[in-house]
Amino acid sequence: MPARGPVSASEARPVTSGSQAVEGVGLSPDGKWLAFDSDRNGNQDIYKISTDGGDPIQLTSDAAEDFMSSWSFDGKEIAFYSIYDGARRLQVISAEGGRARAVVTRPRNQRFPGWSPDGRSLVFSSDARGRRDDLYVVTRKRNTAAGEWGVARQLTFDGGAGGRWSPNGREIVYARPDGIWAIAPAGGAARQILRVDSTTQVSVEVLQWSPDGRAIFYKSFDVDGKSSISSVPATGCLPSAPASARTRPEGARRAAVGCTPRLLVRFDDPARQSPRPEFATDGRRLYFTLSERDSDVWVMELTRAAP
Repeated sequence: MPARGPVSASEARPVTSGSQAVEGVGLSPDGKWLAFDSDRNGNQDIYKISTDGGDPIQLTSDAAEDFMSSWSFDGKEIAFYSIYDGARRLQVISAEGGRARAVVTRPRNQRFPGWSPDGRSLVFSSDARGRRDDLYVVTRKRNTAAGEWGVARQLTFDGGAGGRWSPNGREIVYARPDGIWAIAPAGGAARQILRVDSTTQVSVEVLQWSPDGRAIFYKSFDVDGKSSISSVPATGCLPSAPASARTRPEGARRAAVGCTPRLLVRFDDPARQSPRPEFATDGRRLYFTLSERDSDVWVMELTRAAP
């Protein structure tokens, strides 16, 4: 993480290697492991690798394709989604591997799982009610040895994706086309943290909290599709007067007016862009994917067909 000013992604070092497609990355709470999905063995599965490098450890190996790893706050479990019958379904697996268990059947098409600090709930997004994503929360049933989950409840009704629980458990931040918002886990009025004009400025897709809960990191894309990673105070950073105290969750602080988000990473190499929205951070380091062009030469022999 730069102490001041943005840095170029060209200064980053690789953690994984080999010919593969990686979409989502998740960092363990102790910062020692990175979970990621990869098709390195022909099928998109979940792996983990030491942040110091080394050989990846495969965690899933079923026929379904698995994506978007998210570590629990205690580091013992990883949530992700699998594609079954053309729809995405949340799964949970031990961070040491083993059998993955489905979380909830409805709503259909579940994406971007995020854990509550106590490990009992997951927030996720779904477009089951139309073309727009909304947030849902599902909680584990008490006194069940198998860790069964209850029925998912809808949390937002005017859009929301990429939900992430605050370290103190009081808020869930999420992205909408008009910026970054936060809402209490029980629901109610949401507060806007960052406002963007998607027609002229950027779109925000994936968010992460700093470990101390004071900042929110986000990856955004400009109108040309170029990405960058920035941060904004968790209290908010709005260009005009903030919402009244009546619309803010209890205990929320007033947003700063006229402040500027802090640009952290520029993806300024045309040959090594970062088109995937996912990234991970522990407040000191940033992990993201870079796409590199790769090609090989193939040969085919032509034979004359028999008359």
